[in-house]
Amino acid sequence: MGVKKKTIKEIENLLSSRDKIILAAEDDGKIAGFITGWVSNGVNYREGSFDIYIKNEFQCKGIGKKLMKELSEWFKDKYCKIISVGVYSSNKKANRFYEKIGFKLVSEAYKRKI
Repeated sequence: MGVKKKTIKEIENLLSSRDKIILAAEDDGKIAGFITGWVSNGVNYREGSFDIYIKNEFQCKGIGKKLMKELSEWFKDKYCKIISVGVYSSNKKANRFYEKIGFKLVSEAYKRKI
């Protein structure tokens, strides 16, 4: 699993908004992973979206599930009706995780290089 780098400015933007959050998970004093969440206003409802990163050695230990539980509560407090996440169909491990915690596949995207 790769690590997505965030610039200091991106992190400052996340922390300065009431509709964005970062939650981190620790295991024995080490950062095991984190989740970022943000709220978007739809036509008829508010929607929560997120990205989650768990280090390989900490995967399948319930950390992602705990982070999702905390983030879901935060989204409820923000009056979100739906939570969405983008994931590649080739990422079988992530797809199984999301299905296991109640997510349903609702769309697919086509892409091409330009």
